[in-house]
Amino acid sequence: SSGSTTLNGYTTAAKYTMGWGSSATFSHGGGTVIFVYAGTQLFDSASNVARTLNNVQLNNAALVLRHADGTGFNLTVAGTFTATLGQFISADITSGTSRNLTVTGTSSITGTCTPGATSTMTFNGAITVNAGGTLGGNSAYILDLNADLNTSAGTLSCPNASGTFTFSGATWNSPTTLTTNSGTVQFDRVGAKATMLGNDSTQFNAVTVAADTILNTSAA
Repeated sequence: SSGSTTLNGYTTAAKYTMGWGSSATFSHGGGTVIFVYAGTQLFDSASNVARTLNNVQLNNAALVLRHADGTGFNLTVAGTFTATLGQFISADITSGTSRNLTVTGTSSITGTCTPGATSTMTFNGAITVNAGGTLGGNSAYILDLNADLNTSAGTLSCPNASGTFTFSGATWNSPTTLTTNSGTVQFDRVGAKATMLGNDSTQFNAVTVAADTILNTSAA
């Protein structure tokens, strides 16, 4: 169904909040899962089988949502990703093993969305990082943004020099705080124009512009 499920706790001492056996089948049903626990909540998927949820919401300032140790998985959010409060970490809790995150719909981040050390984070819908929100971290992760990015009130922490950051959206409102971490931003909106809006004093560590991409740094 298109309803919602609110999760305020966990089922085992290991703090598993959503878990699947290796042969389990699962359909998200077009609904929304809302995580609201004041503490750690863990995803668990035996044999590291990738899983898909529809809409995901985080809504508690003390919440840390991440993956269980050794049983984390690559997560796809087929709908929207909304981190109103709390932190999502795309890595296992103890080992720190990186897991990937793909969001198909729009994303709104007022909390924190943090990659693992080598995670791939792919956003195919428009992203807004609101005041008080942070996207990214200082690690060798891959950030692939394929739609508009509005970070005019939030913080964007880019991959470091060992990571990769590509932007192929039409418009990027430059952030209140941009932490470059010595990385490179590649604009790859091939055959079209990418426009940077907002803070004219935004400073990047390094920028590359793909062939057939037009980079416009004014609001015109």
